[in-house]
Amino acid sequence: MKYLYVLLFLLIGTVCCACGANTVSNSSLKEDSEQFESVQRPAPKEYTLEELTDQTADFRDYIVNFYQQVQELAQDDESYDSGKKLAKEVAEQYGERITELADIDFTGMTEDELKEYQSEFASLTTVIREAKDALTLG
Repeated sequence: MKYLYVLLFLLIGTVCCACGANTVSNSSLKEDSEQFESVQRPAPKEYTLEELTDQTADFRDYIVNFYQQVQELAQDDESYDSGKKLAKEVAEQYGERITELADIDFTGMTEDELKEYQSEFASLTTVIREAKDALTLG
């Protein structure tokens, strides 16, 4: 009978320890989440129409120059053949459009029009980057 009491007290002690360990970790998680909630994020910056026009023109210039660099790399004998093939496809699909973009004047456009151009430029950057990587990395 004495052994039964000893086992019962050990079981109760184990259960109490297990429950107590769980509550300690929960309280520390609450404290950590309170610290993260107190961090303030900066408000998104609003650009004026003039700034947005300048950014779009700069982005366009970057696209045109980047495209020209890729075409020059495609002419290089040391470039990979798979990259040359991809650069040729880019030239066929987007070369005329990039030429058109080089002559566009963005002054007088609305904010929505400028953002549409920036979205197109982001897509073009991705396509041109893939061609450059194929030319230089194989």
